[in-house]
Amino acid sequence: RAFYRCSKLASITIPENVTTIGENAFEGCSSLTDIVISYGLPAINELAFSNCTALTSISIPSSVTSIGENAFSGCYALASIDIPNSVISIGDFALSGCSSLTTMTIPGSVASFGTNIFADCTSLTSLELSEGVTSIPENAFQECGSLISIIVPESVTSIGSGAFRDCRSLISITIPSSITSIEASTFAGCWSMTSINIPNSVTTIGDYAFSGCSRFSNFPISDSVTSIGERAFLGCTSLTSFSMPSSVTSIGQFPFEMCDSLVYIIFEGEALPTKNNLVTDSQAVYGISDNNNILSFGGDGVLWNNICMVNSDSVVAALDLVDTEKVIDYKIGVIEMTDYSDGLAQINITLEETADLNDGFNITENKFSLMVDASEASEQSLFYRIKMD
Repeated sequence: RAFYRCSKLASITIPENVTTIGENAFEGCSSLTDIVISYGLPAINELAFSNCTALTSISIPSSVTSIGENAFSGCYALASIDIPNSVISIGDFALSGCSSLTTMTIPGSVASFGTNIFADCTSLTSLELSEGVTSIPENAFQECGSLISIIVPESVTSIGSGAFRDCRSLISITIPSSITSIEASTFAGCWSMTSINIPNSVTTIGDYAFSGCSRFSNFPISDSVTSIGERAFLGCTSLTSFSMPSSVTSIGQFPFEMCDSLVYIIFEGEALPTKNNLVTDSQAVYGISDNNNILSFGGDGVLWNNICMVNSDSVVAALDLVDTEKVIDYKIGVIEMTDYSDGLAQINITLEETADLNDGFNITENKFSLMVDASEASEQSLFYRIKMD
């Protein structure tokens, strides 16, 4: 703590014979604007320049191999810092809160770096991770609200939970084919993203992974994905449909909670992967079916055309996805095909009540007609509609 909180210190030159800058050495030197570090220094230790709030730039010599935890954290005027190829490790929170940084390059010599390294760097607009970086740790870029683009090299094999959480300006990102898992909350709150390409290597989408990504209208995933976590797409309010490949064998609770525009979910397999609720009780989507017979999903019990045509074997399974104690009206129906024209079929539907799931709240209109795509219509199918409490 040689110069700890020396608030009047404005400049300093560290000569070649200095081999160590100790922990907290210049922490809180709030007037320090000019630092010259001579070649020969091997490391910048923990909290060495933390909260040097007047520091605008620094050049790190190529003799430095490590930058410690919180080394420059809270240096909110720091707009420029060059990290040489000699650096092989950067500690947790090393540059967190450097809210004037706009661009940054991490050299390939840094195979991995600490958690929260750029957290709250609110002016950072672009970032390049050089080939050789192997992992992005948890919360690495959390709250980098101005980050628009980031280059992630193929050498990266893991991205930690919350890595890009609340990067509200991030429009797109390419995930390398070396990634096998999208961890919890990795892209939560990235509300400017309209699309993302999930490579075939990914098998797991974690809890809350894309929650709050409110501009996704669709979200294609490959048949390599086997697991979708709890509330993975919470609040994706523009998502209108979702196709779930048959490879998915595990789904967490409420993956589509608050997906207010979601019309239908298509499960491409022959068996449902879970009995967890896919949506919450206030939403309009309560069913799931195979993609051969799906027409549309509803469930609010108000409009008769909010109804789903499913294979008869799917009706009971679909009910397993909701809390049957909250079902106050459940109707199934048989159909009769009538007219075909312009690729559409008119079907007449007669709904029948199921007394064991009805508490006396009945909609009396049991017969109606719909126009559907002729390729989807079948007299061997059933219709059902669920109303929840």
